[in-house]
Amino acid sequence: MEDEIADQTFRFNSSELAQILSPKQLKDGAVPSKGFYGIDQYHCTVDEEAFGNAFNELVAKPPSFSSATGAAEQACYESLAKFLTQTVEACHEALDKHNDNKIPKRSERWYHDLEFVVGTQMADGIEGAAAPKPDIAGGKGISKSTGRHWWKPLAEQPGHAARRGEEMLEELRFLVFHRGGLATSHPYDLTQEDGLKEVARLLLTLASWRTAAEAGFITCGNDTTHLLPVDKEGEQHVRVTVKEILFRSLCIRGRMTQVSLLLLPTDTPKPTTTPREKGKSVSEEQLPGPATVRSGPETGNSENVPSLSKVLEQTKGEQVQTDPDAHLECFKPFNFQSSDGSPVLSDLTGTVVLKASWPSIGRRKNEADMFKDCGGQYGVMPHVSSYEVTGEDCEPISNFLFFPKEDKIKDHHWPLFDYPPPKTLDVRTYQQSIFNSCGKSLTTAENPRQLTCGSRDCILGWLSVYLCGYLHRDPSLGNVLLAPGENKEGFKIPDLLVEVQELVVKLGVPTKATAVITDGDLSIPWKTYWDVDRRAAKSGTPEFMSRALLRARGEYLHSPVDDLESFFWVALWSVVFNERSGEEFKVEEPVRQALLRNDKDDAIHQFLHLEINKLRTQVTQRFQAFIEDWWEKVELLHKQWRKEVFVKTPSDADAEYYLPHFHRFALRGVVNVLEVLDRHWNDGEIGWESWSRP
Repeated sequence: MEDEIADQTFRFNSSELAQILSPKQLKDGAVPSKGFYGIDQYHCTVDEEAFGNAFNELVAKPPSFSSATGAAEQACYESLAKFLTQTVEACHEALDKHNDNKIPKRSERWYHDLEFVVGTQMADGIEGAAAPKPDIAGGKGISKSTGRHWWKPLAEQPGHAARRGEEMLEELRFLVFHRGGLATSHPYDLTQEDGLKEVARLLLTLASWRTAAEAGFITCGNDTTHLLPVDKEGEQHVRVTVKEILFRSLCIRGRMTQVSLLLLPTDTPKPTTTPREKGKSVSEEQLPGPATVRSGPETGNSENVPSLSKVLEQTKGEQVQTDPDAHLECFKPFNFQSSDGSPVLSDLTGTVVLKASWPSIGRRKNEADMFKDCGGQYGVMPHVSSYEVTGEDCEPISNFLFFPKEDKIKDHHWPLFDYPPPKTLDVRTYQQSIFNSCGKSLTTAENPRQLTCGSRDCILGWLSVYLCGYLHRDPSLGNVLLAPGENKEGFKIPDLLVEVQELVVKLGVPTKATAVITDGDLSIPWKTYWDVDRRAAKSGTPEFMSRALLRARGEYLHSPVDDLESFFWVALWSVVFNERSGEEFKVEEPVRQALLRNDKDDAIHQFLHLEINKLRTQVTQRFQAFIEDWWEKVELLHKQWRKEVFVKTPSDADAEYYLPHFHRFALRGVVNVLEVLDRHWNDGEIGWESWSRP
């Protein structure tokens, strides 16, 4: 947790946190700051007279907390659960007495039957692990249900999930985890009147929530159903059914990417919905019925991933669980982007892939812009649209409100992990991208020819992106996929790049790619690369980063040389972790284990020392010589970059210095790989249509 959250930890007094969590509406004439509205631009329910009257009645005689006997932490669970349930009930009673139409009736409140229990098993599960059984859990009517229960977060706002927990046996601190860090209350002593008062204020705030959005849920979709906008105005939506969750990135702070395979409706005519009104849910009558779910999973994946286990799991698919409390709302998309010639969602049939993530504010337009400019290019994932999802106030959903104002960072910073106050805040927005293709990992290649052609077309896809003006910065096993591209005219490059074009012809590159590159979250236009703090952070998936990038400390210039080395590691992974050969020999295990622990030097050392006369998988036999030759080209390119560029870099180097080198090495690196492919395609075994010898 410390590695993820780091210095993004802030604490607020109960009044401040209550405003952050409160139901709210934008004031007339509200003015945004740096694209977002601050808390002072909202009318908050907690500031209303009715709420204040309810609070005063509540704290006049608040439920008391009975200290548990015994020194063990577990001794206080029952009394704490009882106290929380009684306090929430008292909150609802106080709100009922002071309802002035600005506070919803109890039956209309989201947590109208919120209760807390001890040691009850939840129905949630993560990657096949046992369902969690938390010490204290809160849920809607949880004590009246039988069997296992769905875990309903108590203070989940857009992009963050809050969990309650005790810091000491008699102190309570409210924790709000959001995609950019942690916001907390101060610790409150439950044996003191002041402590009970502040806890009551925050629980009263939760009790006033009316909608799923106020409770923190993304209301345009869930694990079973999504509403997808057809146009930039959000005047038409399509209701789609989730067939399979292809990938889910688990993290506390980060992009939290989820990729789902969606079934489009079979209904005709195409469904339309009225534009969303603030705070108004879409009725079932406005939506088409769900399409029939076909049996049998389809594999696919996307997105860069932080750990190897997730890389290997992402193509297996996750069974979709039904959420009986679905509350779907249409929305007006923000920053809607689609490339020229992209298909319109309402014209498609069959399946599409939806990628949802929380990019940082500095990268919020990266993917949308990249696919807008690169759509339809050879080896690039077929793209339908990208956009940011908006909330009840018709503003992009973000975690902006869970941070203090910039001039108050030092005052609110909580040095939980002994970090100094941060210089910048990790503000993130929620966005979605729709793709008209579902890919498979290169580890699923059925034969040498498929793996070879897939590797070739992904690299050409990377070059397509580069020629459109973008450096991808994250080739990885999850971002280069076996999937048909949409370009029907073949790979086209400027006439000046004769060497590449000759190799494309020589290799017999087809008019339609067999594999594609996807995920533009970390991409950046190389024309403006020099106008931003390009060296502030590493970019990529650790298992596939270049060795130089992975080892870098402090500033580092991510260049095309780093991206091209990433393709080598993708290829090596695809060889030693191939799922289709049905073989596994101990002699290759050191290579796999080195890759698993991300020790690249040991991995290539072990691979280069595999003895030809030892038993090896058919996959390794076909590709061993090819991988060895490719590695020589990788090392040569890095040496040339250091000698010709790095050691000669002037202190004031800018685009004028770097860009010619970027272009030269991008093309040189692609030519290197195509030359190795050409040599082994004709003289080796990487073009066979079977892993075993014909």
